[in-house]
Order: sequence, then C-alpha cells, then structure tokens
Amino acid sequence: MRGKAFLLLLCGVLLLGCSSRVTSTPEPPLIPAPTETPISVAPSPVPPTQPSAGPTPSPPRPTPPPQLANRPQVTIQGQLEGGIPYGITADGHAFKGDPQAPIILFEFSDFQ
Repeated sequence: MRGKAFLLLLCGVLLLGCSSRVTSTPEPPLIPAPTETPISVAPSPVPPTQPSAGPTPSPPRPTPPPQLANRPQVTIQGQLEGGIPYGITADGHAFKGDPQAPIILFEFSDFQ
C-alpha cells in the first residue's frame, strides 16, 4: 500500500511538472511613430580656408627603448600545435608563447 501511494505521488508530481502551461504574454506597448520636423542648419561662422598643397606631416612617433635586457632567461622545451613555444624560465615559471614578447603575463594558482 505504501509503495503504491509513493508511486502515485511520484506520477502526480511528474505529470504536474511536465504539463504544458498556458500563460498569457502581455502585449508590447505601442511606440508612436516619430514625427518629421524640418531641421534648420545655421551657416557656419568659420570662413572657408585655402586648400593645402598636400597632407600635413605627422610628428614622428617616439620609439620605445629596448628593454629586452631585463627579460627572463628561458629554456624552450618544445612547441605546441601551431608552432607556439613553451618552456620554463630561470625563475621556474612556466611560459607559453614568445618569451621575448613586449608584454609578459604572470598567472598564479595554488593548484599548479
């Protein structure tokens, strides 16, 4: 008797959970159409300039100083798929990618 009651209760819960619910969704509010208003353009107070003979030269970009001298010494152990090198630095940190890249990201994890 107890098993039948539990089975009946379980079937009722399953039917209730799997039944399709009909809910009414509210209609979206109507957005009024924008009205077209004429836009008046005021004349520019800046007088026209003479066209230049050519493009204006841009100032030269400053070159960053080479900072590769303070890069870590690395031991490349192999290459991943696609030719990406990996290995270990002299400090014992593992790396993937170009060890002489301009930016070095250090990741820390207690699980490594």
